[in-house]
Amino acid sequence: MNIGIICEYNPPHKGHAYQIAQLKERYPDSTVICVMSGNFVQRGTPAIADKYTRAAAALAIGADAVFELPFPYSCAPAELFARGGVEILAALGIDALCFGTEGDVLPRLQKAAEQLDSPAFMLAMAESSSDADRRDVGYPVLRDRVYTELYGDADAALLRTPNNTLGVEYLRALARVSRPIQPIAIPRTGDDHDAAYHTLPPQNAVVSASAVRALIKDGAFDAAMTLLPPTTAQILTEARAKEQLCSAPDRILGAMLLHTFACTPSEVLAQYAGLEGGLAGRLCAAASRAHTLEEWFSLAATKKYTNAAIRRAALYGYFGITTDMLRAAPVYTALLASTDRASAFLRRAQKDGTLPILSRPAAYKKASAAVKEAFLRALSADVVYGQLLPNPRSVSDLLADTPTVSRCKT
Repeated sequence: MNIGIICEYNPPHKGHAYQIAQLKERYPDSTVICVMSGNFVQRGTPAIADKYTRAAAALAIGADAVFELPFPYSCAPAELFARGGVEILAALGIDALCFGTEGDVLPRLQKAAEQLDSPAFMLAMAESSSDADRRDVGYPVLRDRVYTELYGDADAALLRTPNNTLGVEYLRALARVSRPIQPIAIPRTGDDHDAAYHTLPPQNAVVSASAVRALIKDGAFDAAMTLLPPTTAQILTEARAKEQLCSAPDRILGAMLLHTFACTPSEVLAQYAGLEGGLAGRLCAAASRAHTLEEWFSLAATKKYTNAAIRRAALYGYFGITTDMLRAAPVYTALLASTDRASAFLRRAQKDGTLPILSRPAAYKKASAAVKEAFLRALSADVVYGQLLPNPRSVSDLLADTPTVSRCKT
């Protein structure tokens, strides 16, 4: 059985290793296929390490092949992030999709997915969206309120955690693809996504990727590495030695985004995804007064927009991403890493799959016009990411990248 995982691995941690180990134990003859975010991740931030480094780390914790979820899908809201990942995996020919949940709640999430796509819920959302008293409420809050009104707070609370939020979106996306794909839910272990620490956790703790990134940002790199699987720690340590970790990107990225929003008319930016409804004007006004990225987001923030929504919208405006682009199905994926265990899957996906696979970046030159356009859009984000690194990478460097290929030890 070919089992897919949609992930960021920013970076891969012990909880991720546990998930793959559980799959290998339950389905010993399975092949684990990951679709992983590229260099920008779902909250609209640059990844701690580039996509090839993180893909190599994914192999080291048990993945058999890693494909890219390209920009802009990689930093889309949960619904579109999930849809992009599921569509790629379905086109590659997987049999099952595995994701983490908060407890043994798969039947409840399946029921919630059906409710979210029901005519009754969609009608209630449409009516609430036009309600003058709710126009200043962001989509996640509005959806939560409507869902609570229809189905009760106990069911609504189920969808208020990051894993379950994504889980229900994976299930909704699975219902839309033509290929039958079995959902596999594995309850999460360890701390919540945004758990904060006032003292260093014990080395055997299962901490979140955000906690690891926070330690690295605070200068506690060695301490952070003790909390990761040894293979991940080794790969990140090597990347740091090569000045290829993106651990403090905000100053350069902030200058680029602030310049764009300070110098571009808001009516031009309002045509891009996430910048409708007055956010473009708020960001443009705030850009003329802000000195840093965080100050800019703080000046522009309202109850309607989460920090992640503002970050994503800023990237969409900078790179010219429209809502139509985000809602369109992915037209390609790129192979980032694989083991010989996945060789049969790769041959079948390349022969019978319905999505072009770029085996290396430069292969886009021989692809269709639609693939070239989408690849160059994603490449523009990779070029910016390359300039955020301590040892910057040029376009030619990026196009020369090649997937990690590893032989199985068994």
